[in-house]
Amino acid sequence: MGRYILVSGNDDVSVKARARSVMEELCGSSYESDDSLELIPGDADKLKPASILSSLIDSIMTPPFLSAEKKIWLKNFPFDLMSKMEKSKDFEEAFDKVRELLSEPLPDYLTVLISGSGLDRRSSFYKMSQKKAELHYLQKIDSSSKNWQEELKGFIYDYLQSKGATISRDAMSFLSESVGTDSGRIRNEIDKLLAFVHPSKEIGLDACRKVASRTPEAGAWEFSNALLSRKLESAFEAIAVSLDSNRGSEMAILYSALGSLRSLSAVKVAGKIMGLSPNAQYPAVKSALEGLSEEKKAEIGTSIANMNPYRFYMLLKDSSRFSDSEIPHVVSELLRANKSMVSGSVLTQRAALEQLAIRVCRQSK
Repeated sequence: MGRYILVSGNDDVSVKARARSVMEELCGSSYESDDSLELIPGDADKLKPASILSSLIDSIMTPPFLSAEKKIWLKNFPFDLMSKMEKSKDFEEAFDKVRELLSEPLPDYLTVLISGSGLDRRSSFYKMSQKKAELHYLQKIDSSSKNWQEELKGFIYDYLQSKGATISRDAMSFLSESVGTDSGRIRNEIDKLLAFVHPSKEIGLDACRKVASRTPEAGAWEFSNALLSRKLESAFEAIAVSLDSNRGSEMAILYSALGSLRSLSAVKVAGKIMGLSPNAQYPAVKSALEGLSEEKKAEIGTSIANMNPYRFYMLLKDSSRFSDSEIPHVVSELLRANKSMVSGSVLTQRAALEQLAIRVCRQSK
């Protein structure tokens, strides 16, 4: 039996990258010169979608000529425009025929790859493909999703695995909190890091700090970490580097710090409930989180109970730098900085961040 492969989703960059990877697995890196491959551009400007589908139908129904096997790639088909195209009788008839052909077992000699973003998972074509195709459905990481950071880390791990590379926990924490959710940008950052550490295949935090693009997210991550570590010089440096390359990102830096401080406070409380010392080793922290009863999860809160174990471990470690009485004071300082920055000028915003760093990083007496 032949193969039918479908690559779609709402992440256009990932869809194109995965389809190219599949084709390289089938034909090698120089797939354009493979005599057994027929490439059908799905985004050809001069052809209507119905004509493109007719070409696919003709190709599926035509036996191989120059080789014993045949591969067809319908590349970059605009599934996202199907709702408009379905009004065309020619398109509807052609699409029904494609669906009919792909619903049946393909000849042993034939492999069909169809790629293009925007296929609706509620459509009959998607449901048929779920049963008949080798399906790759690639979705953008939604930062409003409950588990978006875990999904992002999964994406980073998968891409690194495809490159035969690894990453330290610190570096993963940096990347997952600083590069955003755009898959193209994430791949680009990882490719830069791999080029920097070559011939090694392991990415560490030092490489991330030297090579990763100075995005507002990266600056916010550096500033938040400096505050939690109470390292004044590092906090000043994070402000300077971030604002020099990303003017107008002051509020993003502040909100990131506020979120980190709230997480630290929650972890500090959870650690006490769980009987964990701030000096506990990572294996002990991980084991304690994984062994939480439902009652304990409810007591410390679902978001903390489901936190990545390494992030919990690092926040617990940082919490030892703040006494119980200091945390409300630090939160007040953050809110005071927010009030100053909302009402002040750009210069005042930067000064407010610097004053915040001074007040938070100074050691309690």
